[in-house]
Amino acid sequence: MKILKNKTIIRLFIISIALCEVIREIIYFTTGYSLFGLFITASVLTSLFALYIRTEGLDLDQSIIKIFKRSPKEISDSLNPKRFFNCMPIAMVLCTIADVFININFIVGVLIFLIAHVFFILAFSGIIHLKPDYLFSQENQTKTLGISLGWIIITLLSFIFLIYNPDDDRFLMVIPYVIIITIMVIISYLGLSYNDRPINHRIILILGSTFFYISDTILGYDIFKESIEIA
Repeated sequence: MKILKNKTIIRLFIISIALCEVIREIIYFTTGYSLFGLFITASVLTSLFALYIRTEGLDLDQSIIKIFKRSPKEISDSLNPKRFFNCMPIAMVLCTIADVFININFIVGVLIFLIAHVFFILAFSGIIHLKPDYLFSQENQTKTLGISLGWIIITLLSFIFLIYNPDDDRFLMVIPYVIIITIMVIISYLGLSYNDRPINHRIILILGSTFFYISDTILGYDIFKESIEIA
């Protein structure tokens, strides 16, 4: 079952992105300077990689069969895997645009990031059940409440101790974004319980959302509390 059509191009994308990040970190640790240009280059390459995977590099139907163990037509009407594959590249491109604007106009950058996370949520809704009757069924209620409450507590503590700054009114403007990214992370963790799906797909989803959450928390601390060059 061949899912990836051109592994050579995919490897080139991955190596290029990794090189940008490694070189940027080496320069930072040796000179103390964090090169914004390399960061943006890695971000652009990541978006191009996502677009390539969706348009040229991926056999969509075979990918769905690999993950769900059934054909697209046999999947529950409440799920739409194609929505996941269509919305993810859009979200990645929006994140790249936001990476640029966050350094030009903070509010505009945060707004674009918020829209990007809405697309992440739309993407996840294509592969994870989000209907209340499923989430709060007798079988899933404990899992849903436990994951949600855990991340709500983490977010409240992170916001209070790492972001809240009464001397900077901008922190009020990031509250909607904090809510949206927390919802996105919660949804990704709900997907961990689909034991009939490959574990690597579930782990990649939660790792991506968790790293995004941590990165944004560090960025928020950098902006609202004190300067951290590595953010």
